[in-house]
Amino acid sequence: NDDDDDDDDDDGVDFGEAQRAHRAFLAALGAQSFLDLPSVTQSVEATLAMARTVCGAIETLPLDGSPHPDEARVAAEMERAREAFDATSRGLYDTLRSDRLAGDPKAPYLRRLLLRLNFNGFVGEKADAAR
Repeated sequence: NDDDDDDDDDDGVDFGEAQRAHRAFLAALGAQSFLDLPSVTQSVEATLAMARTVCGAIETLPLDGSPHPDEARVAAEMERAREAFDATSRGLYDTLRSDRLAGDPKAPYLRRLLLRLNFNGFVGEKADAAR
């Protein structure tokens, strides 16, 4: 049974490596999250809420392509969602572009988020036009 003791030693080494890998993963996850940046978190949460609103409206559309029984209300709801999205994305864009976050340890991840948000220049152009 000396072989069994060797297996226990290997398990200890493997577990230690797993713990180190897990800690490294959590550190990377924390570095890339924006939970401690309220303006970014609120913008992302607001965008997700708007997506739920749009999805909810789409679910009410008749599957046969016929007119919606309450088309004016749904159209007004979508217009409000679009306006809210424009304002939220503009605010997030401005926040991510600000010099205030440049020295933040999360700056590389914030720049990556900005690049994804404005990948084709659309958000930046709309933000500049709104000024």
